[in-house]
Amino acid sequence: MQNKLAFELLDFLRRIIYQYESAGGCFAELSIEQQKKILYGAEEQHLEAFLFYALSDVLPEHQKELYKKRYQKNAIVMLKNKAVLAELCRLFEKENIRFAPFKGADLAYRCYPVPAVRYMSDIDILIHPDDCRRALELLAQNHWQPERPVDLKTPHHHYSQHFKNGVCLEPHWTFAQFGQVDPLQIWQYIQPLSSGSMQHKLSCELNLLQLTCHAASWHYNHLLPVKLLLDAAFLIQKEMPDWKKLRVMSKQWHLPYPGDLLSAYPELFSGADLQAMQGDAAAAAAYRELLENSFSSDDISPGEFDLYDERGGLFYGVTRGIKRMNAAAIRKKYSLPEHGAYCRLGICWGMDLIRKFFRFIHYAVCPSKKMKKRRQLIKQAERIHGEK
Repeated sequence: MQNKLAFELLDFLRRIIYQYESAGGCFAELSIEQQKKILYGAEEQHLEAFLFYALSDVLPEHQKELYKKRYQKNAIVMLKNKAVLAELCRLFEKENIRFAPFKGADLAYRCYPVPAVRYMSDIDILIHPDDCRRALELLAQNHWQPERPVDLKTPHHHYSQHFKNGVCLEPHWTFAQFGQVDPLQIWQYIQPLSSGSMQHKLSCELNLLQLTCHAASWHYNHLLPVKLLLDAAFLIQKEMPDWKKLRVMSKQWHLPYPGDLLSAYPELFSGADLQAMQGDAAAAAAYRELLENSFSSDDISPGEFDLYDERGGLFYGVTRGIKRMNAAAIRKKYSLPEHGAYCRLGICWGMDLIRKFFRFIHYAVCPSKKMKKRRQLIKQAERIHGEK
């Protein structure tokens, strides 16, 4: 899988998004060599289902059959997820639990032409902070099995993944990289679908902000850029964002400005959208380098990622690492029983603390060159939380 996105593929995706009715004609007008580049690039990015939907009448026979299978497989999964979402909505509505589906659970069914072109592996739902405890109890009562014991005070942005009949649910109390933002402030930008409804919808601005921050996870090494870009492009086509308002939100919450990241890919967006974003050229160039030059993180632990995190600073990285050392996490990490074994728990906790101490010394004395370079790119891209 390649992170680099070819110009031909991006330019053609833009035509599909902005001029869908002529997608087949546009493809047929291209040379054989150009068509091959587009199809090869789409396969590298796992966009077979997307191209089958848009180009099924003009695809070469071999690709048509291959892409059709992927489309049908995605369609079955998305139908199953839709039924699960409907059941969750019914449960939460009945118990007056405020919630908001987001990412694929929202965009696939509301913004994309059909859900099958936006495959999702899990269902993400944001729960109002005052309703989280009741929501988790309700999930347990309805046979959703958590992957690990549920920790209501988890520093992670979502609680333990829950599973039922092969479907994975991620109940969130906040968004990725929003750790320093009060969840109640987030809910000021979330509105009910209708009067009295428990189901809510993120504002377009908040949606773009959480998409950008989700991409920032693991120092922008978390997901393929094409997935983020398509989500943003279809969302912007569905709802026109207030870019000035979005810039204010980014600055207020010390989060990266989405317009800088999206303007890193001018091939995908219309001239009018790019002009409205007013992205910074230097930040955009840094974003493109970050997103398209992934690196192996095999020799870098989650704790080291926290220490190198430019957004939170060194103190935040250290405190976050210590917060991870709660009893439930230590028991899971060292395969201890859920209750009792307090002596072993204390020994394992001490061992973990010593490991973190030596990790910090290693960070201070022998910092990773690739992480330092990536940290500088992040600083340039995020422009110190969106400020020029």
